[in-house]
Amino acid sequence: MTQDDELPYHRNITFWLKWIVILLGIIFLGTLAGAIITGMIGEATGIDIGVFNFDGLDAADMERIAWIYRLVIFNQHLIVFIVPALITMYLFKKHTGHSVFHFVPEVNWNATLMGVLFLLSAYPLVQFSSELNKLIPLPDVLHDMEDQTEKLVRLWLDNDSLWILAVNVLLIALVPAISEELIFRGFLQTLLSQLVSNKHIAVWSTAIVFSAIHMQFEGFFPRVILGLVLGYLMLWSGNIAYPMIAHFANNAVQVILQFFVRHDPSRMSDMDNYKVPVWLVFISTIIFMLLGTVFQSYFAKSKRST
Repeated sequence: MTQDDELPYHRNITFWLKWIVILLGIIFLGTLAGAIITGMIGEATGIDIGVFNFDGLDAADMERIAWIYRLVIFNQHLIVFIVPALITMYLFKKHTGHSVFHFVPEVNWNATLMGVLFLLSAYPLVQFSSELNKLIPLPDVLHDMEDQTEKLVRLWLDNDSLWILAVNVLLIALVPAISEELIFRGFLQTLLSQLVSNKHIAVWSTAIVFSAIHMQFEGFFPRVILGLVLGYLMLWSGNIAYPMIAHFANNAVQVILQFFVRHDPSRMSDMDNYKVPVWLVFISTIIFMLLGTVFQSYFAKSKRST
């Protein structure tokens, strides 16, 4: 089923709300299971999971803790997102005979490149929105949460090994791209698009939820923009493979950039606090809109020819 398809249940609010509740219920069970597994990992390793106090630890201890947290984050994405998504997909297919959303691994690579460039061209706009985001005062508790997350990311990425870089790309770039796209663009956006007449409402609502669920409000606006890009890639192509690939490319760029500047705090600070010129935002936004139009037109032509 693509987002343009109308099933017999189209606009059947009771039907779609039921499946939203089923999905949320399975995610809740997955969250409980993930918390139990995380607790077991903490007990087995003697690590107080969630307390990011790494002061006074030597390199060997830091590396050990980094691997433990890599295992924890993989467990969370697998148990909380991927497994519930797969279970719900199976149940939906079994009860309706239809797929919730369309996934075709054999993508058109020209379209894939356009989708990735569409996302990358949004970077100046994303950075500009980050500057606006910083103008919003946040309570200390949210700043503390951001600091804890930053410590954890530094723990994962502060390693000179190319092997560890490859692992980080897998766990921080690929796994979240799969898990989050399954839940947000695959399920939430698709289900909402069956409930409302305006597909843009489904895209924007999903992008806002996608950003809020990360609980990183210093980057709320930038993540909403990225969520919109991924949402429109899903809406226009009807194939979740395209937002998955673009999401992976975005995450991988961040991981690789962090790897190359990890030993230079001034460069890292410059990246975080870079003030993008207004002219660059303007030009990149035009390119962004053109790429989006080309991507949308490609799939519109494909649908007309079938």
